Amino acid sequence: MKLIAILLIIIHVCCDSGIPVIPCINCDCPLGFRRFNRPDGHAVCIKMAVKWLNYYQAVSLCASQAPGAKLIGLATKEEIDYVAARSITANAGYWWYYIGAFRNPFCHAEREVLETRPNCSIDKMFVWTDNITESKFAWSYKWHLFNPNSFYKDGEFESAIAIKETGLGDWR
Repeated sequence: MKLIAILLIIIHVCCDSGIPVIPCINCDCPLGFRRFNRPDGHAVCIKMAVKWLNYYQAVSLCASQAPGAKLIGLATKEEIDYVAARSITANAGYWWYYIGAFRNPFCHAEREVLETRPNCSIDKMFVWTDNITESKFAWSYKWHLFNPNSFYKDGEFESAIAIKETGLGDWR
């Protein structure tokens, strides 16, 4: 696995699978998290942390940060703009943030091949891994140059999704 510089997105869920853990309207985020209210009634809290990690290490680190914490899918323009804007920092330059999304295993192919597969259109090519995000909004957001491209290197395809100021991108 290639190590890349990322900002980690962490979620603390106030409502899980539509069933409030506590009433979403009363949910407070842990210190250092920012709350977002989603149109579907979920309230999520997002926090970023600078680390050099691969996707699987990011998943593990995220789970250790707070009860219920996990990499999150991005459901609204407000969430995407918040995260993308923070990919530029005074000390770090441009950073990629892993998000809670992974490529559908049937959609590993070169970009030209993917464009011929109806089941691998951008809105179906990736799945959210957080069991909360259902919105397809992020898939219509701007993609980083030549992404998604399912690049194959060193025996693996780019399957994880990350975001920075210039758009979404697929990573290994």
